[in-house]
Amino acid sequence: MDHNFIHKFQPVTDEEKLDFRRRYTVSEFPQRRVVFIVHQAEHWFTVVLDYLASTAWVLGSSIQKEGQSYQDVPWECWRGPLIWKNISALFGWGNVSEDANQVIGIDWNQV
Repeated sequence: MDHNFIHKFQPVTDEEKLDFRRRYTVSEFPQRRVVFIVHQAEHWFTVVLDYLASTAWVLGSSIQKEGQSYQDVPWECWRGPLIWKNISALFGWGNVSEDANQVIGIDWNQV
């Protein structure tokens, strides 16, 4: 997926939606989970957006520095709510919630 459409600072425009659907021959696309990687603060982590369950799974976003506790990377910090809206708009999923009802973070020690 073209990251320029989803990882931007504002909602996608109607022109961008049409361009995306033309480029990727998307006319009707059933709702499903969307998985992507986020790069934030020199750290990479995985996100799974489950539109049917209105849930976002954020995997490995917390960073632990030596001798410190985990530092969470908040959902809003990397524009999670906006990405949620942009992806659903690109695929034409008009019947989804405005934001994930639940954001679940799963973290582990990283080296």
